[in-house]
Amino acid sequence: MNTARELATVAISGLFARKLRTALVVLGPALGVAAIIGIFGMSESARGDVKATLRELGTNLLVVDQGPGGAGQLPEESLERMRQVSTVEAASATGLVPGAKILVSRESEGQITLAQTLQVRWAESTMPQVLELEVTAGRFLNAFDDTDGVQAVVLGAGAAELFAVDGTTPRSILINGE
Repeated sequence: MNTARELATVAISGLFARKLRTALVVLGPALGVAAIIGIFGMSESARGDVKATLRELGTNLLVVDQGPGGAGQLPEESLERMRQVSTVEAASATGLVPGAKILVSRESEGQITLAQTLQVRWAESTMPQVLELEVTAGRFLNAFDDTDGVQAVVLGAGAAELFAVDGTTPRSILINGE
């Protein structure tokens, strides 16, 4: 018993004799634990910021493509299969009309303007809801257009500006002569 008491006395006197060393020995692990907590806290905070930024950007949108250069082809049932996934809120299809040439006639002026650089795409009538699009003038295609065979077109803002479409002057838009 004397040996344990003497050993404790020597240890305690050693701690008080070298105060700086004792403080550093106690401070080292405390700083290490604080550093680890800080690193994890910063990474979690950064992860939260990234998630918030992605939410603001609307990254809940997933685009499925057939591959580079249109090399592959999606199966016909792929859109319906996507709609059946429980986490999918809405799905719609669109595709490029290859080699389409656009002629826009300004009926009041009798002029025809050719635009070969614009992409022509077909789209389902559900596209505005899926992409949260806002039509500034007129309307988007609807189910009536799909079933009745109405020939209608929706111009993007750039195309409307290019062809000076303002909703007041009638226009005929010919795509591949139709």
